[in-house]
Amino acid sequence: MIVLEAVLPDTPGNFMELINPIAENGDNIYGIIHNHDKKKNNLIPVQVTFELNEELLETNLDKIKTILEKKGIKISKLTRELEQQKIKIILWGHFFETDIVDTIKRVSEKGARISEICI
Repeated sequence: MIVLEAVLPDTPGNFMELINPIAENGDNIYGIIHNHDKKKNNLIPVQVTFELNEELLETNLDKIKTILEKKGIKISKLTRELEQQKIKIILWGHFFETDIVDTIKRVSEKGARISEICI
């Protein structure tokens, strides 16, 4: 997933100018957050989450950036996020009798997030 953040002037057509280059490359747009309530100095922050063909990732990103720059749209942030998965893990053994906090810390250090613990 790619997350692109930009600030657009609040004038008709600017929103389409931002998303058209993404759609024209045949990429899938998954979400758009148009923060009209956070408008400041007639500028609106917009976040677009989309997916690019992995084989053409760098080429398409370069095309999108070039087109947006030519249109005067400044990208404030462009990141590639790893897909997140939610999984359930069943643990058994002595860690409940000793210190489950240590187990939680060790799991968290690996980048996982624990959302629920059932005993």
